[in-house]
Amino acid sequence: AGSGPPSLAQVLRRLEAGDPELRSVCLRFQNMSAAELQRLAAALPQCPAVARLTLDHCGLPEAERVPALLRALGGLPGLCELHLACMPLGDQGFVAGLRGLQAGLSCLTVLKLPDTNLGHQDLADLAQLLPQLPQLTDLDLSGANLVTAEELIAALPLCRHLSRLRLDEARLGGLLGALTAALPRCPELTAAMLGRVGFTAADVPGLVQALSQCQRLQVVDLRYSLSIALEAQLLPAVLSNKSITTMHLCGTHDRIVEALELNGQRFHALREALQQEKERREEQNQLLQERDELREEQNQLLQERDELREVQNQLLQEHEQLRQQLELELQRQAQQQEDTEAAELQRQQHLPPPPKQPFSLASPPSTSAPRALVSPP
Repeated sequence: AGSGPPSLAQVLRRLEAGDPELRSVCLRFQNMSAAELQRLAAALPQCPAVARLTLDHCGLPEAERVPALLRALGGLPGLCELHLACMPLGDQGFVAGLRGLQAGLSCLTVLKLPDTNLGHQDLADLAQLLPQLPQLTDLDLSGANLVTAEELIAALPLCRHLSRLRLDEARLGGLLGALTAALPRCPELTAAMLGRVGFTAADVPGLVQALSQCQRLQVVDLRYSLSIALEAQLLPAVLSNKSITTMHLCGTHDRIVEALELNGQRFHALREALQQEKERREEQNQLLQERDELREEQNQLLQERDELREVQNQLLQEHEQLRQQLELELQRQAQQQEDTEAAELQRQQHLPPPPKQPFSLASPPSTSAPRALVSPP
C-alpha cells in the first residue's frame, strides 16, 4: 500500500523523541484536541532543527490556540517557513505575540496567513512586525480585509527582500492606489499575485505605472481583477517591462484581441506595438540562431586547432627523438674516433726502434773533382 502523509500521532512521537533529522512538520486538515495541541506545543521545541511548520486548515481549540502556537514558535529559533492557512487567528493577539518573538523569527523567509481573519489591530501589529523580519521573501495575506490597513501597505517596501506578494481576494477598497504606488518601491519583488482584488478604471493608470516600473517583476496574476477592456490597457506596460515573463489575466489572448478590435482606432497603436514586438522577437530568435551557428563554427575551429596542436606536439616529439638519436650517434662516432687514436698510439709505442748505422773513421768520399798535381818547374 502507498504511504500517505504521516498522522498526527506519528508526528507527535517523532517530536517527543527529539528526532534530530526532523526538518519539516506538516499537519493539514487535522482536528486536534486540547491535549494534542498541548503535546504539540511542548514537543516542537525539542526539535530545534525544524525549519518549516505547516498547520493549514487545522482545527485547534480556540482557548488554547494562540498561546500554544506562540509557545511552540518560541522554541524554534531556526524556523524559516510558517504556514497557517485558514486558521482563525483574528483579534486574539497572535500577531502581537509574534512581535514579542521577533528575535526568534530572524530566519523567517516565508509567512503565509491566508484566510486567517486578521483584525484591524492584527494588521497594525503586522505592519510593525514586517520591517523586523530581515529575511522575509514571501508574504501571503490572501483573503484579508485590508480596507483600513494603510500602515501595512506602507510597510511593504520596508521588507527589503520581499520577492513574492500574494493578496488574492483581499479586500483593499480605496487602498488599491496605495498598493500600486508601493509595489515599485519593493526592490526585490518578482511575483505579485493580485487575483480578484477588483481594480477599477480609476486604478488602471497607477497599475500600468507600477507594472512598468517594477524592474525585477516576472510574474503578475490579475485574474478576475479587471474587465477585458481594462486588461488590454495593461499590455503596453507589460511589453515595456522586459522582465515580466508571465501574466495571468481573466480573458484569453483571443478575447483581448477581440476587445482591441471592438475599440477600433483607440488601440491601433497598441496593435502595431504587438506586431513590432512579434517582429522583434522573431529577429531576436534569428540572431540567437545565428549566434548558435557561430558558436558551433567556433567550436569546430577550436577542435581543429586542438587537432593541429596535437600534430604539432607529435612533430615536436619526433624532432626531439631524432635530435637525441643524432646526439647519441655523434657521441658514438666521437668515442669511436678516440678509441681509434688510442689504439694507434698504443701500436706505435710497441714498435721496435729503427736499426743504427755503423760508425767509421774513414773520410767520407769526396764529391768534388780531383785537383791536378802540378810539378814545379
